[in-house]
Amino acid sequence: MTRVEYKLLHHLVRSAGHLMRHQALLERAWGSEYDAGPEYLTVFISRLRTKLRTPGGPEYIETELGRGYRFVRLRELAATA
Repeated sequence: MTRVEYKLLHHLVRSAGHLMRHQALLERAWGSEYDAGPEYLTVFISRLRTKLRTPGGPEYIETELGRGYRFVRLRELAATA
């Protein structure tokens, strides 16, 4: 896992169950001076999902289109299984 992927995962897990807006994740992973759009974040979230995924397993990161991402709480995953 890269340093940026780890930072993204760290902030998503710390806010599990809550929406993390694109801009907040960008600032936390790259800093407030970094000027990248949500499409850049999409690439890193995709890579992170691939690394977290297990065959037949749950998706840990949900997308709210145009808003941000949410790490799914473990008890929510258990309720849907």
